[in-house]
Amino acid sequence: MDELDFITLLDTKGVHCEEDEKDRVCGLGLGHDLKLTDVARFFNTIAQNGLELTLEENQLLDSLQMLGLLDVHTDGFAEATDNAVIISTFRDFSPLYRHDVMAHEIQHGHYFTNSAYRSDVNAVWDRLQPNVHKTLASILFYSGAHYNIDDDVLVRNEAASFSVETQTENNGWFGLFASAQLHIDSAMPHPDIIPPSEFKSLSVSDYATLFAQLHSVYTLIEDCHDVYR
Repeated sequence: MDELDFITLLDTKGVHCEEDEKDRVCGLGLGHDLKLTDVARFFNTIAQNGLELTLEENQLLDSLQMLGLLDVHTDGFAEATDNAVIISTFRDFSPLYRHDVMAHEIQHGHYFTNSAYRSDVNAVWDRLQPNVHKTLASILFYSGAHYNIDDDVLVRNEAASFSVETQTENNGWFGLFASAQLHIDSAMPHPDIIPPSEFKSLSVSDYATLFAQLHSVYTLIEDCHDVYR
């Protein structure tokens, strides 16, 4: 399987790609957070379908076994040994950009492995008004990063990560909104979000206050704040 197959099989979604990166990244996102249980599921699905691992996949499997994160039983069944998340990004980012991407992904890792953090994130989301849910889901959907906004866990998780980022022209919800305006013409229709014609008439200034408020609220969560110090 190639990289796209791997990401698709794990049901993971990309994050916002800057314009100068999007061709090379090919929509897979600048970073990923992969639950160890999903990585085990990937290897088991390969085995169950009688497929061969690539060289890189074999190297990953060997590394995870050496680190004690995956057990491979005599029947070939792979099992995660810990409630862990694998964080990944590209090697050739600038240190500052790499930090931003990794911090975003670490937030996701916290969500899956830290029940107190997950509870706090969900509590913030549940306090937001339905129209805010709709707005944020629309931005995610139109961003060109192939988010499945029908996945409630994914939307809650991404809302936290994008809200905690520094809200500047190219980061956080500001950056994602710009990407949405850029990619909206290629988006498929969805019944539960702002219609394309209405969304195209909006400007980032319409949401500047909202984005700032989201940043303030989410950064009150201790683990959110710590990652971006």
